[in-house]
Amino acid sequence: MLGKKFAFLINLIFSFFEVRLKTICHSVLLSARKKNI
Repeated sequence: MLGKKFAFLINLIFSFFEVRLKTICHSVLLSARKKNI
């Protein structure tokens, strides 16, 4: 039971970080595009 809860927590953290990374990459790409123009 504890292992399942732990795995769920790790999955939640990883998905959160994935979303954060995507938003960061997106904003970096946007700023880079603005600088080029």
